[in-house]
Formats: sequence, C-alpha cells, structure tokens
Amino acid sequence: MDRLGAVGESKSLRWLRKTTAAMLPKTDLPDLLFEVDAWTGFLDAFVHLGDGRTRMENLKISLVALLVASEACNIGLTPVIDPEDEALSRGRLVHVDQYYLRAGTIAAANAALIEAQGRVPIVQHWGEGLLASVDGLRCAWSTRWTTLTAGR
Repeated sequence: MDRLGAVGESKSLRWLRKTTAAMLPKTDLPDLLFEVDAWTGFLDAFVHLGDGRTRMENLKISLVALLVASEACNIGLTPVIDPEDEALSRGRLVHVDQYYLRAGTIAAANAALIEAQGRVPIVQHWGEGLLASVDGLRCAWSTRWTTLTAGR
C-alpha cells in the first residue's frame, strides 16, 4: 500500500497566513498584560494576604513578572530578576509571590477578565462569554461560580 503524501498548502491559504500575521501586533507578553490590565483592572485583584490591601509601589510590575515567570511560562524567577529595579529584585518577587499571588487572588483576577470579556459586543453572539474551548475540550463557567470565587 502506498503512503499518502502531504497535501500542499493552497495559494489562498499561504496568502491568508501572511496577511493575518502582518495584522498581528508584535508585542512582549508583559506589555500585553499591562495593556489588558489597563482595560480590565485585573491586577487590582492581587491584594495582600494579611489585610487585603495593595500597599507596594510598582506592585503591578512585580505581579506581571511573576505571572509571566511562574504562571505563564514556568521559567522561574531568574530570567525576570533585575537587582537594579526594586520591583524586580529577588526579595521583592519572593515576597509578592508569597503574599499576593495565591489561588484566591488568581480566581478574582480571572473573574475580572471574564467580566470584562462579557462586555465585548461580539461576545454576545457567542453567548454570555462563559464558554471556552481549549484543545478540543469545552468548558463552561456559571456566573454564580465566577461571583463566588471573586469574593463578591
């Protein structure tokens, strides 16, 4: 039996890929997180374990560094540490990781993102914005669950 050969890409598919790639902005992940925070305020959900406040200068810089290094890319702290920048010093990042970045604050930040997504007009055509499909799995979130996990 002969093996099936790969089907080549059509000229229109190559054009579509090239065109859409040119439309996408070239941005770093931290910059994207700062921009999304400007739209949604999701980083405000990361409050101190002890008193529920955010009382550090440049806390958002530390949070974004931790989200990228630990949560998104799993690369550890070393690539984001900058001893010349207080917000990116090892001690500061360890402190923020221990007292600000935890399951409850991550859930509250996710709730803020889901809520903001629901305000995007096209989302209404997809439902309430509480569905996700990732790698062929379809997941649904209820508004009640989102509200409870956000501590509202």
